[in-house]
Amino acid sequence: MRKMATIQIIRDITPIEGADAIVLAHINGWAAVVKKDEFSVGQYVVFCEIDSWMPHEIAPFLSKGKEPREYLGVKGERLRSVKLRGQLSQGLILPLNILPQGNYPEGEDVSEKLGIVKYEPPVPVQLAGQVKGNFPSLVSKTEEERVQNIRGLEKYLDEVFVETEKLHGTSVSFVLNENGEMEVCSRNLSLKEDENNLYWKLAKKNDALSMLNSVRNYYEATGVSVKTVAIQGEGVGQGVQKGWEYGIQIPEFFLFTSQVNGVKIAEEDFQYISTTLGVKSVPQVRMATLRQLVGDAENISSALLKRVEGRSLIDGKTIREGSVFRCFTDSSFSFKVVNNQFLLKGGD
Repeated sequence: MRKMATIQIIRDITPIEGADAIVLAHINGWAAVVKKDEFSVGQYVVFCEIDSWMPHEIAPFLSKGKEPREYLGVKGERLRSVKLRGQLSQGLILPLNILPQGNYPEGEDVSEKLGIVKYEPPVPVQLAGQVKGNFPSLVSKTEEERVQNIRGLEKYLDEVFVETEKLHGTSVSFVLNENGEMEVCSRNLSLKEDENNLYWKLAKKNDALSMLNSVRNYYEATGVSVKTVAIQGEGVGQGVQKGWEYGIQIPEFFLFTSQVNGVKIAEEDFQYISTTLGVKSVPQVRMATLRQLVGDAENISSALLKRVEGRSLIDGKTIREGSVFRCFTDSSFSFKVVNNQFLLKGGD
């Protein structure tokens, strides 16, 4: 689960050209605008990430003098990427005294203490479906960590990574559960079979059950005892995400990973299986060492953020959401880099 508010240390503070009253505070790979002299380098603070739903009593200024919005019964505002005096600001930095008195180590999740949750955009009617149950417990959800939160990328410079385009649609999982039954899932829920529901339409269109059985048979042939299989991807096209249709009229499924027994399969196996299944995969941008991907840049995170700018490889017109980077030799290590241009345009 994503940690929306954590204890962090301010790593650096830099001036903003032409601004006397504000500066830029740096926390890991993030940078947020703060008042000059409000914080200092090395200070422990509460850092709230973008997409946090900020209760009004904690950050009333986010409502800009207007009546605050409401989400899950809490009045407040969603924290977004913004530009202030031409400077990109992502996140909100708060002093520790906003918390009850106590000792708070770096990295501690204080979201619950502050009543801060992740904002989830409303699900369009055609995507909602009828809930069958919770997302299968033996399968991992598709959330990737943002590059700004990852430390120590330097040790991966000579590792090969597969960079694929991150598409802006809806997360789709086809799961063969421990009872041998197929479940069709959104990001968080298992859905009842419904011919009018997008997720089930994609399952039928791509013969998801046959795909799941193919993956199971592939691994059982190698001696693996298979309990669960998951095929996961993105549903994109008309009616899924407004402004990010990619020129696709009838929504399509784009494969991006697969799991066996709750573990992501090796990248080499994934590339073989995706070809064998004959299903569309998210566009592969490049496969290279991390060093080759970032060049001689001093800041790896910044170089990757610059790298993912531009347009989608699908239609060459749609603003690209970003990229996902998967380590070729260690399928458990991957992260996402979200295009800041996408965020500033209102992408979720």
